[in-house]
Amino acid sequence: MSFLVEKQKDDAEKSFNLEKVKFNKQCEDERRKINLEREEMHNYIKEEKIEATEEEALKEVTEMAQKYNMTEEDVKNSLGGIDAMIYDIKVRKALDLMKKEEQLEDMYDELSKANDVVKTIHNPYRTKRK
Repeated sequence: MSFLVEKQKDDAEKSFNLEKVKFNKQCEDERRKINLEREEMHNYIKEEKIEATEEEALKEVTEMAQKYNMTEEDVKNSLGGIDAMIYDIKVRKALDLMKKEEQLEDMYDELSKANDVVKTIHNPYRTKRK
């Protein structure tokens, strides 16, 4: 009986270690993905020359301090400082710009489809139905 208990213990330990390795790999893959997304966002902000000012960040600090009944200094500290807030504003502006670009692409696609329909309708070589 002791042998079976030892075997079950070994099997459980092997299974646990295998799951731990899988979990660590998944975490590492997620970290890589997040870092890549951050790098892409940083590059997009630079390419599009998206700016945010300290005044914009301070305005948000004031609004948040009033909203959450905190001091402005506490708000700044809880959000990582004014530089972190400035970067956050840049990211939000970048996301808004990406959304607008996507909407423009969707509109262009719809206009292209409509144009194709109009061309089909007004095609002089189209056979007429009887």
